[in-house]
Amino acid sequence: MKYKRIVFKVGTSSLTNEDGSLSRSKVKAITQQLAMLHEAGHELILVSSGQLPLDLVL
Repeated sequence: MKYKRIVFKVGTSSLTNEDGSLSRSKVKAITQQLAMLHEAGHELILVSSGQLPLDLVL
């Protein structure tokens, strides 16, 4: 049986630098990996386990 649905759990530390600022390189790497899997036909579910401070998302 071949699985096509993949669930990703991404916490705040996966998206931020040590100083708490948003890491654009980490976000880029994650989105590139997700895009590659999506293009390969996988259904992706992204779950965020953390909460980013408001100043990081604006």
